[in-house]
Amino acid sequence: MNSTEIPMVSIPLARKAHQLAQQFAAEQTSVDKSKQVYLNTLSVCAVSRYLKRLQVETDLSQGDSWNAGMRLLFDVADLVLPGIGKLECRWVMPGETACVLPPGVTENRIGYLLVQLQESLEQAQLLGFYPAVDGSNPPELIKLQELKSREFFIDYITELEAVRMTRRQQSVIRAKRLNLTNANNPASGQLKAQENNLRRWLQGVAQGWQTFEELFSAPVLSTAYALRKHTTKDTIAIVVALTPITEQKVSVRIQVRSCGEKLLLPKELQLMIIDQSGEIFEQKSMEQDGKLLEAGLFSAQYGERFTVKVILGENNFTEDFVLI
Repeated sequence: MNSTEIPMVSIPLARKAHQLAQQFAAEQTSVDKSKQVYLNTLSVCAVSRYLKRLQVETDLSQGDSWNAGMRLLFDVADLVLPGIGKLECRWVMPGETACVLPPGVTENRIGYLLVQLQESLEQAQLLGFYPAVDGSNPPELIKLQELKSREFFIDYITELEAVRMTRRQQSVIRAKRLNLTNANNPASGQLKAQENNLRRWLQGVAQGWQTFEELFSAPVLSTAYALRKHTTKDTIAIVVALTPITEQKVSVRIQVRSCGEKLLLPKELQLMIIDQSGEIFEQKSMEQDGKLLEAGLFSAQYGERFTVKVILGENNFTEDFVLI
């Protein structure tokens, strides 16, 4: 479409957006970089505000544009739409007829939403959308006359959301009861479990694991008996939830749960995710009494490996996972 054929949507740039832009810009090492970050931040805030009008969920904090290190090194203006993907929010100034895409913003994007910033920076105009239809040959430049309409954009993300819902229905959740008294403690002589192939899980094969319903709907020992006979070390379960994203990628959520209806997890309990290089990717500890300890949602791609470790005092339980 030609962007002049349909009236542009005006999006006020609120005071909070400018405060964030000033904060992020002040972290930069040059005047040019500060200006770039300032305008990138305004464009992301404008798009986020527009999407909220449409009741589309956004998460500013998860984007590279909200990461200080990524802002410093790259020209990023991405906005995360949870469960849908990353949208790149690029700005142009009045009179410009094209937008050059810097390296690094043409990967893992669902598309590009372009906004025009007024010289006063008091408002932005939504120009249109360019879908990322060819991941193997991403564009280096987008001409404004090539932009799709806002209606196209809404239909596009609605379709992606429908695909997400379909994939959610294909989610796999498996659980295993842990005995942290002897689990994988070198002194116990217990052998480490075999590596879990997550692709096999998606095919319905998860040897040694139960479904969530099987484990947590099973009869539970009375609290008094559990405390007297089995300590809380024996009433803990690990839960792994997988959701396909693409043929080569899955999202993963790891939880540690109490199996007893009234039993709480020990405060000293820790949950650790270790990547294939041996580095700790995430580490969580119980901050207060509760029944759930959960790691943040992350993704695993084909060929990747990771390890989950549950630690309680001198004892620990580990499980290795791979997607092949």
